Amino acid sequence: VTDAMAEAGVAKLDLLFELENAAWYEASLVLGTDITAAVEQLRALDGILMVDYNYQVRTADLGDYTEIPADLLGNPRVTDQWYLKTCGIFEGMNTVSTPGGSSSVIVAVIDTGVDYDHQDLAGNIWTNQAETPDNGIDDDNNGYIDDYYGVNLVNGYGSGDDDNGHGTHVAGIIGAVNGNGIGVCGIAGGTGKGGTGYGEGDGVRLMSCQIMEGGISSNTSASVKAFVYAADNGAHIAQCSFGYNANYESDFDYFSNYRVEYYAIKYFMDKERFQKNEERLGRDLIIDGP
Repeated sequence: VTDAMAEAGVAKLDLLFELENAAWYEASLVLGTDITAAVEQLRALDGILMVDYNYQVRTADLGDYTEIPADLLGNPRVTDQWYLKTCGIFEGMNTVSTPGGSSSVIVAVIDTGVDYDHQDLAGNIWTNQAETPDNGIDDDNNGYIDDYYGVNLVNGYGSGDDDNGHGTHVAGIIGAVNGNGIGVCGIAGGTGKGGTGYGEGDGVRLMSCQIMEGGISSNTSASVKAFVYAADNGAHIAQCSFGYNANYESDFDYFSNYRVEYYAIKYFMDKERFQKNEERLGRDLIIDGP
């Protein structure tokens, strides 16, 4: 923290993530600091390219359900899953080569966490093989302790176990185990022919990235950390069922108001694209352009 930053009210800086020629930090302000005035002062300083507010995020509305036919894969609560019919997912499952999803695909669920012990999810849960669960040690030196089934990005400790239910609901939509006679059907939950232990199913792998704890609100810095963690741990897709009290009407409005999250998403997309090309070609690639 420089003297000029301190004059604006900055008490400390915490690194969020680094880009090729810059880095994003989370600034903690002295209690009582006028946030708007501090942002304007910091934006005027040499060496600072951008300053964003740490906006509050909250879970999205689950909406109302309508009934659909109960004849898919033997899961009793499929009648609650109106979107399987109305969004064309039934038909789509018949047109793809791997209709149940693939265990080689990792989906980061950025939400309130995921109940990784849930009997309808455990088979498709991602695990961090470089970490030993519940030993109180950051085995892989990534800054997070015991992030084995996922990560708690609120306090940096634990696997992101859901304490609200929203994230588990979302994870079930994505990858609840299919054909097991219980619960719901996951859009990419596999066939139910895999094992029932953690990560033994044949559906997509669900990575819990918990950004909300003890409620349904969080902030931008937590979502940024989630995108970076997901990218660094091989996720191919990031699922984000949360939003902002915002009035932006275009991509430019979003970029103008949420630059740090924009760059975190770009970090995720660039890394995922690199992995995808490397996997397809079997060699290292240098990727240019957006």
